[in-house]
Amino acid sequence: MSSRLRLQGASVPEGALSLAHWNPVPLQRRVSDLEVANADMAQQYSDLEEKYSQGQTELARRCSDLEEKYSQGQTELARVSASLNDVNTLNSTLHAQLNSEKEEKRALATSRDNLDKLYRDASNSLTILERSHRFTREELDNHRYKLQESLDDVIRLRQLVSTKDVVIKDLCASKKSVAQELETARLAVKVAEETSATLRAQRDKAIRTGRILMRRPSVVVPDDIMADVNAAPDSSSRPSSSVAPEKNIAK
Repeated sequence: MSSRLRLQGASVPEGALSLAHWNPVPLQRRVSDLEVANADMAQQYSDLEEKYSQGQTELARRCSDLEEKYSQGQTELARVSASLNDVNTLNSTLHAQLNSEKEEKRALATSRDNLDKLYRDASNSLTILERSHRFTREELDNHRYKLQESLDDVIRLRQLVSTKDVVIKDLCASKKSVAQELETARLAVKVAEETSATLRAQRDKAIRTGRILMRRPSVVVPDDIMADVNAAPDSSSRPSSSVAPEKNIAK
Protein backbone atom coordinates (compact mmCIF):
# COMPACT_ATOMS: atom_id res chain seq x y z
CA MET A 1 0.00 0.00 0.00
CA SER A 2 2.83 2.39 0.85
CA SER A 3 4.41 1.66 -2.53
CA ARG A 4 1.12 2.47 -4.23
CA LEU A 5 0.84 5.81 -2.41
CA ARG A 6 4.40 6.73 -3.24
CA LEU A 7 3.81 5.92 -6.95
CA GLN A 8 0.85 8.37 -6.89
CA GLY A 9 3.10 11.10 -5.50
CA ALA A 10 1.77 11.08 -1.92
CA SER A 11 4.17 11.34 1.00
CA VAL A 12 3.83 8.48 3.51
CA PRO A 13 5.14 9.12 7.06
CA GLU A 14 7.32 6.48 8.65
CA GLY A 15 4.82 6.11 11.48
CA ALA A 16 2.10 5.22 9.01
CA LEU A 17 4.28 2.41 7.60
CA SER A 18 4.61 0.86 11.04
CA LEU A 19 0.88 1.20 11.74
CA ALA A 20 0.00 -0.49 8.46
CA HIS A 21 1.31 -3.81 9.89
CA TRP A 22 -1.10 -3.58 12.80
CA ASN A 23 -4.35 -1.92 11.54
CA PRO A 24 -4.74 -1.84 7.71
CA VAL A 25 -8.44 -0.87 7.66
CA PRO A 26 -8.07 2.74 8.88
CA LEU A 27 -5.01 3.14 6.73
CA GLN A 28 -6.93 1.95 3.68
CA ARG A 29 -9.73 4.38 4.47
CA ARG A 30 -7.22 7.21 4.80
CA VAL A 31 -5.66 6.27 1.47
CA SER A 32 -9.09 6.35 -0.21
CA ASP A 33 -9.80 9.78 1.27
CA LEU A 34 -6.47 11.08 -0.01
CA GLU A 35 -7.16 9.70 -3.47
CA VAL A 36 -10.58 11.41 -3.56
CA ALA A 37 -9.04 14.69 -2.32
CA ASN A 38 -6.28 14.37 -4.91
CA ALA A 39 -8.86 13.88 -7.68
CA ASP A 40 -10.85 16.91 -6.46
CA MET A 41 -7.73 19.07 -6.37
CA ALA A 42 -6.79 17.93 -9.87
CA GLN A 43 -10.30 18.85 -11.12
CA GLN A 44 -10.15 22.25 -9.38
CA TYR A 45 -6.70 22.90 -10.84
CA SER A 46 -8.03 22.01 -14.32
CA ASP A 47 -11.01 24.38 -13.83
CA LEU A 48 -8.70 27.17 -12.67
CA GLU A 49 -6.43 26.61 -15.69
CA GLU A 50 -9.44 26.86 -18.02
CA LYS A 51 -10.75 30.04 -16.32
CA TYR A 52 -7.28 31.57 -16.46
CA SER A 53 -7.01 30.82 -20.19
CA GLN A 54 -10.45 32.34 -20.82
CA GLY A 55 -9.52 35.42 -18.76
CA GLN A 56 -6.30 35.90 -20.73
CA THR A 57 -8.20 35.61 -24.03
CA GLU A 58 -10.85 38.11 -22.88
CA LEU A 59 -8.16 40.51 -21.62
CA ALA A 60 -6.37 40.37 -24.98
CA ARG A 61 -9.62 40.99 -26.87
CA ARG A 62 -10.57 43.94 -24.65
CA CYS A 63 -7.10 45.46 -25.00
CA SER A 64 -7.35 45.17 -28.77
CA ASP A 65 -10.85 46.73 -28.82
CA LEU A 66 -9.76 49.59 -26.58
CA GLU A 67 -6.69 50.26 -28.76
CA GLU A 68 -8.88 50.41 -31.87
CA LYS A 69 -11.46 52.70 -30.24
CA TYR A 70 -8.70 54.97 -28.95
CA SER A 71 -7.17 55.22 -32.43
CA GLN A 72 -10.57 56.02 -33.96
CA GLY A 73 -11.20 58.68 -31.30
CA GLN A 74 -7.83 60.34 -32.02
CA THR A 75 -8.58 60.34 -35.76
CA GLU A 76 -12.02 61.88 -35.22
CA LEU A 77 -10.55 64.49 -32.88
CA ALA A 78 -7.95 65.49 -35.50
CA ARG A 79 -10.64 65.74 -38.20
CA VAL A 80 -12.90 67.92 -36.04
CA SER A 81 -9.94 70.13 -35.07
CA ALA A 82 -9.09 70.65 -38.75
CA SER A 83 -12.74 71.57 -39.46
CA LEU A 84 -12.69 74.05 -36.59
CA ASN A 85 -9.54 75.68 -37.98
CA ASP A 86 -11.17 75.99 -41.41
CA VAL A 87 -14.28 77.59 -39.89
CA ASN A 88 -12.15 80.05 -37.90
CA THR A 89 -10.22 81.00 -41.04
CA LEU A 90 -13.45 81.55 -43.01
CA ASN A 91 -14.84 83.66 -40.16
CA SER A 92 -11.73 85.87 -40.14
CA THR A 93 -11.96 86.34 -43.92
CA LEU A 94 -15.65 87.30 -43.75
CA HIS A 95 -14.98 89.68 -40.87
CA ALA A 96 -12.23 91.44 -42.83
CA GLN A 97 -14.45 91.64 -45.92
CA LEU A 98 -17.31 93.07 -43.84
CA ASN A 99 -15.04 95.76 -42.40
CA SER A 100 -13.85 96.65 -45.92
CA GLU A 101 -17.44 96.96 -47.15
CA LYS A 102 -18.31 99.19 -44.19
CA GLU A 103 -15.36 101.48 -44.91
CA GLU A 104 -16.35 101.73 -48.56
CA LYS A 105 -19.94 102.47 -47.58
CA ARG A 106 -18.80 105.29 -45.28
CA ALA A 107 -16.68 106.77 -48.11
CA LEU A 108 -19.65 106.60 -50.50
CA ALA A 109 -21.93 108.19 -47.91
CA THR A 110 -19.43 111.03 -47.47
CA SER A 111 -19.27 111.57 -51.26
CA ARG A 112 -23.05 111.53 -51.46
CA ASP A 113 -23.32 114.16 -48.70
CA ASN A 114 -20.75 116.35 -50.47
CA LEU A 115 -22.65 116.09 -53.76
CA ASP A 116 -25.92 116.89 -52.01
CA LYS A 117 -24.30 119.96 -50.55
CA LEU A 118 -22.93 120.98 -53.94
CA TYR A 119 -26.35 120.47 -55.52
CA ARG A 120 -28.04 122.62 -52.89
CA ASP A 121 -25.42 125.31 -53.26
CA ALA A 122 -25.74 125.26 -57.04
CA SER A 123 -29.51 125.33 -56.83
CA ASN A 124 -29.42 128.30 -54.50
CA SER A 125 -26.95 130.06 -56.74
CA LEU A 126 -29.13 129.40 -59.79
CA THR A 127 -32.15 130.75 -58.00
CA ILE A 128 -30.26 133.91 -57.11
CA LEU A 129 -29.01 134.28 -60.67
CA GLU A 130 -32.49 133.83 -62.17
CA ARG A 131 -33.85 136.45 -59.83
CA SER A 132 -31.11 138.94 -60.64
CA HIS A 133 -31.69 138.55 -64.46
CA ARG A 134 -27.97 139.10 -65.05
CA PHE A 135 -27.39 136.01 -67.16
CA THR A 136 -28.61 135.04 -70.53
CA ARG A 137 -30.82 132.03 -71.21
CA GLU A 138 -27.87 130.11 -72.56
CA GLU A 139 -25.90 130.54 -69.34
CA LEU A 140 -28.93 129.47 -67.36
CA ASP A 141 -29.34 126.36 -69.49
CA ASN A 142 -25.67 125.59 -68.94
CA HIS A 143 -26.12 125.84 -65.19
CA ARG A 144 -29.21 123.65 -65.36
CA TYR A 145 -27.27 121.05 -67.32
CA LYS A 146 -24.51 121.01 -64.68
CA LEU A 147 -27.11 120.72 -61.93
CA GLN A 148 -28.72 117.80 -63.76
CA GLU A 149 -25.32 116.07 -63.99
CA SER A 150 -24.83 116.58 -60.26
CA LEU A 151 -28.31 115.15 -59.62
CA ASP A 152 -27.53 112.12 -61.80
CA ASP A 153 -24.32 111.54 -59.83
CA VAL A 154 -26.26 111.72 -56.58
CA ILE A 155 -28.78 109.17 -57.88
CA ARG A 156 -26.00 106.80 -58.98
CA LEU A 157 -24.32 107.13 -55.59
CA ARG A 158 -27.58 106.37 -53.81
CA GLN A 159 -28.05 103.26 -55.95
CA LEU A 160 -24.45 102.17 -55.20
CA VAL A 161 -25.00 102.72 -51.46
CA SER A 162 -28.20 100.66 -51.63
CA THR A 163 -26.27 97.86 -53.37
CA LYS A 164 -23.60 97.99 -50.68
CA ASP A 165 -26.32 97.76 -48.01
CA VAL A 166 -27.59 94.54 -49.61
CA VAL A 167 -24.03 93.14 -49.73
CA ILE A 168 -23.49 93.98 -46.05
CA LYS A 169 -26.77 92.29 -45.10
CA ASP A 170 -25.70 89.16 -46.99
CA LEU A 171 -22.33 89.21 -45.21
CA CYS A 172 -24.07 89.51 -41.84
CA ALA A 173 -26.26 86.52 -42.70
CA SER A 174 -23.15 84.55 -43.75
CA LYS A 175 -21.48 85.52 -40.48
CA LYS A 176 -24.41 84.14 -38.47
CA SER A 177 -24.27 80.89 -40.45
CA VAL A 178 -20.54 80.59 -39.84
CA ALA A 179 -21.12 81.23 -36.11
CA GLN A 180 -23.64 78.37 -36.00
CA GLU A 181 -21.19 76.05 -37.80
CA LEU A 182 -18.45 77.08 -35.39
CA GLU A 183 -20.66 76.28 -32.39
CA THR A 184 -21.47 72.86 -33.88
CA ALA A 185 -17.77 72.21 -34.43
CA ARG A 186 -17.03 73.22 -30.83
CA LEU A 187 -19.64 70.75 -29.54
CA ALA A 188 -18.18 68.02 -31.76
CA VAL A 189 -14.68 68.76 -30.41
CA LYS A 190 -15.99 68.57 -26.83
CA VAL A 191 -17.70 65.20 -27.47
CA ALA A 192 -14.58 63.87 -29.23
CA GLU A 193 -12.36 64.97 -26.31
CA GLU A 194 -14.66 63.31 -23.76
CA THR A 195 -14.75 60.09 -25.82
CA SER A 196 -10.96 60.16 -26.19
CA ALA A 197 -10.47 60.66 -22.43
CA THR A 198 -12.84 57.75 -21.64
CA LEU A 199 -11.10 55.42 -24.10
CA ARG A 200 -7.70 56.49 -22.80
CA ALA A 201 -8.75 55.75 -19.18
CA GLN A 202 -10.10 52.31 -20.18
CA ARG A 203 -6.91 51.55 -22.11
CA ASP A 204 -4.70 52.63 -19.18
CA LYS A 205 -6.77 50.49 -16.82
CA ALA A 206 -6.31 47.44 -19.07
CA ILE A 207 -2.55 48.10 -19.30
CA ARG A 208 -2.26 48.43 -15.51
CA THR A 209 -4.15 45.14 -15.08
CA GLY A 210 -1.77 43.43 -17.52
CA ARG A 211 1.26 44.83 -15.67
CA ILE A 212 -0.11 43.61 -12.32
CA LEU A 213 -0.57 40.12 -13.78
CA MET A 214 2.96 40.21 -15.21
CA ARG A 215 4.39 40.95 -11.75
CA ARG A 216 2.83 37.82 -10.28
CA PRO A 217 5.21 34.87 -10.64
CA SER A 218 2.36 32.34 -10.47
CA VAL A 219 0.57 33.89 -13.46
CA VAL A 220 1.68 33.01 -16.97
CA VAL A 221 1.01 35.91 -19.37
CA PRO A 222 1.05 35.17 -23.13
CA ASP A 223 3.89 36.72 -25.11
CA ASP A 224 1.59 38.82 -27.34
CA ILE A 225 -0.09 40.43 -24.32
CA MET A 226 3.31 41.07 -22.70
CA ALA A 227 4.49 42.75 -25.91
CA ASP A 228 1.36 44.96 -26.04
CA VAL A 229 1.73 45.98 -22.39
CA ASN A 230 5.47 46.72 -22.72
CA ALA A 231 4.93 48.69 -25.94
CA ALA A 232 2.15 50.80 -24.41
CA PRO A 233 3.31 54.32 -23.41
CA ASP A 234 3.12 55.45 -19.83
CA SER A 235 -0.10 57.38 -19.19
CA SER A 236 1.77 59.94 -17.07
CA SER A 237 4.07 60.90 -19.97
CA ARG A 238 1.48 60.86 -22.75
CA PRO A 239 0.84 64.42 -23.99
CA SER A 240 -2.72 65.62 -23.79
CA SER A 241 -4.54 66.31 -27.05
CA SER A 242 -5.15 69.92 -27.98
CA VAL A 243 -7.46 71.70 -30.37
CA ALA A 244 -7.34 75.02 -32.07
CA PRO A 245 -8.25 77.97 -29.79
CA GLU A 246 -11.76 79.22 -30.07
CA LYS A 247 -12.44 82.61 -31.57
CA ASN A 248 -15.27 84.85 -30.55
CA ILE A 249 -17.21 85.71 -33.69
CA ALA A 250 -20.40 86.91 -32.01
CA LYS A 251 -19.43 90.58 -32.30
